Amino acid sequence: MLKSKKALKINHFLILLLYFLSPVVVSIIYWFEEPEPLVFTDSNLLMMNLLHRTGSVLGIFAFIWMCFNIFIAIKLPLIEKNFSLDKIIKFHTNMATLALFLSIIHYPLSRINRIVPTTLMKTGTIGFMIFLTLMILALIFMTNRFIKSNRIMSIREFSFEKNFKYNFNKTLHNFTLLGVSVIYIHAFISITSKSSMLMRIVYSFFVFITLFGWVYCKIIRKFRSISDPYVYRKASWDIINPEIIQEKDNNLASKLIQKNPSLYPCLQCGSCTANCIISEITKGEFNPREIINSLLVGLSDKIIIDKEPNIWDCTNCYSCDEICPQGVKLSDTFNFLRNRSAEQKKAPEEFLSELEMVYNFGVSIPLQSGIKKRRELLNLPPRPEIDIQEIQEMMEMSDFRKLFEKLCVEIKEENL
Repeated sequence: MLKSKKALKINHFLILLLYFLSPVVVSIIYWFEEPEPLVFTDSNLLMMNLLHRTGSVLGIFAFIWMCFNIFIAIKLPLIEKNFSLDKIIKFHTNMATLALFLSIIHYPLSRINRIVPTTLMKTGTIGFMIFLTLMILALIFMTNRFIKSNRIMSIREFSFEKNFKYNFNKTLHNFTLLGVSVIYIHAFISITSKSSMLMRIVYSFFVFITLFGWVYCKIIRKFRSISDPYVYRKASWDIINPEIIQEKDNNLASKLIQKNPSLYPCLQCGSCTANCIISEITKGEFNPREIINSLLVGLSDKIIIDKEPNIWDCTNCYSCDEICPQGVKLSDTFNFLRNRSAEQKKAPEEFLSELEMVYNFGVSIPLQSGIKKRRELLNLPPRPEIDIQEIQEMMEMSDFRKLFEKLCVEIKEENL
């Protein structure tokens, strides 16, 4: 165990060293390949030259990190096995933001003491706008950091109703490759690259890595076991079951996205299932990941009727909420589905009995004389008095009592 932890730390160090050292090495190469010499006799000219070189170095860092960030996102086994998904997502987001910021600084500095060709200006601007657009779209659709914004909630709801989530994500990933290609052209036709074959080779190498990552993500990954990009993260009991062919209820999925827009960026990574105690006990028969997947594709009957164990087995321990790398609120989803199930008169009889106890006694398990005596023997304080009338009034005001009575009538009729 200690050896594996030590090996993991070494792997972390080596991978991060490669990530941060690569742009440093390329920047050193650029510094010597830059055709404009440093003039130490003229302080103003020297300062302008240094500022220009600094801007170019920042551009190199931004370009290489953008290439690496795409490579990180392809679910490469080496990265998947050594880093948690939560850390990968945070690192990817933060470094992409930093790279975009560096490119903003690169733009004015690289123009100092230079006449920039029109083509170079256009490719740099277009590439920057592509990545800026990608960043904005990612914040709207691929993260829950700004989920409380009503505008983002409405955009996600509209997007889901139009059924373009898959096609949009597919276009988004291809758009990323387009951005890298434009920036590659920008770097390839730069003044330094024109006079340095070495710089052209270096830039081409990093673009090749990115292209390999894209091809791996789109083609090679399909040959993995059950075509699942998160196969290394899922629990042993979390298998991909064939989709059950049945009538789909997209209306339910749309309502849930409207109620809980945090579901939109779900990655189906299986972290929720791997950390769910009920899923572990039932060997994956209760599967939060599968429930969410069934919901998003509109298989409502599979969730509410056909599934056993089903949503009523969730204990509301919030482990899934805490572990989710995307901040998806699964507990809210299960509560919504339970309410939906109850409205369809499909709530388990045991839960109805428990609700009746709450209505009559204020608690699901009334305090009996034997328990009172044990509390006295243990010198425990008396349990606080419960205002049963207040609880009953709250249940009646929310129409909860009416729903409960209807459900009870249904069950009694079924038992006759």
